[in-house]
Amino acid sequence: MKKRTWLALFFLPFLLACAGTGGHESTGFGQAKVIDVPFTKLVRATADYLSNRGYRVIISDLDNGIIKTDYRSGAGWAQRGSRGERRAKVEAKIERIDDTHSKLTLEIYAEVRELNTPWELVDGGSRDALVIYGRFFDGITTRAKEM
Repeated sequence: MKKRTWLALFFLPFLLACAGTGGHESTGFGQAKVIDVPFTKLVRATADYLSNRGYRVIISDLDNGIIKTDYRSGAGWAQRGSRGERRAKVEAKIERIDDTHSKLTLEIYAEVRELNTPWELVDGGSRDALVIYGRFFDGITTRAKEM
């Protein structure tokens, strides 16, 4: 019984972090959302949006809906009290659902470091992270509908 209680307490923060994600679902580390935009248009809009935000796209497999960026300095979110450097990279996967709907999965890898310490991955379930995911989904959706 004690083991089950500890397991429940261990997973409780993860469940609470996923609450209120604005219509997108958690995929473990990233977030996913179904968008009423055709596949090809969403793939182009995602690559365009990331590029316009200063991310250098290093993999752009438009046929398979895979887009990956390099790290961008100053991007992402930091842990409370962190005064060091931060950076982030984005991986996007777009899946065709039907002729007019696609599923966009974003994984944003935010890292921080203090002075000369190694880069450290920051929790992707924080409120700051969820706000950034929401901005990315909104920006990509808006861009796709403008195309």
